Amino acid sequence: MWSLSLPLSCSSAITLQNNLQGKLEICMATIVLQFKASGSHVPDTICLSCSDLQNAAAGSFASAFATLVLCPTELVKCRLQTMHEMQLSGKIVQGHNTVWSVIKAVLQKDGPLGFYRGLSSTLLREIPGYFLFFGGYELSRTFFAFGRPKEELGVFALYSGLKPTMIRAFPANGALFLAYEYSRKLMMNQFDT
Repeated sequence: MWSLSLPLSCSSAITLQNNLQGKLEICMATIVLQFKASGSHVPDTICLSCSDLQNAAAGSFASAFATLVLCPTELVKCRLQTMHEMQLSGKIVQGHNTVWSVIKAVLQKDGPLGFYRGLSSTLLREIPGYFLFFGGYELSRTFFAFGRPKEELGVFALYSGLKPTMIRAFPANGALFLAYEYSRKLMMNQFDT
């Protein structure tokens, strides 16, 4: 069974060490010791190279922790966007839609846990999204490696289609924003009547 000493051991080891390799070695040793203490089988050598599916799962797992940081900022951002639209339609007074006013309102109404309203829906978006993001990234690295180790691939192989993408991006994004603006005006006119 994992205990709370694991994160504390890793964080204290990271604070004491000066180089990245030393930090990783100490944290890995701490994790291995924690596994052994819990009675779990740990192989003598730990292979740090994972399959594409394992990397996608690791990215998905990491997104759960990223969500804990993103959720409060997403909540404030979404409320500010909503308040901006309400201000444009005259439903709220100008000046009441600042970052600090939103933070103050959330703290007064719901306390610190109020910043995590919508956490479950953010997790439902982030976990599969990051799985697909990292899975696609790893699959593309495998595809472009052509039998070589992925570590030798380099970052430039991922930019092989940049020129056609940039040529397509300008007219496509222009059409997208034009359609967005016209549909937004149409919808706002529908709500005003």
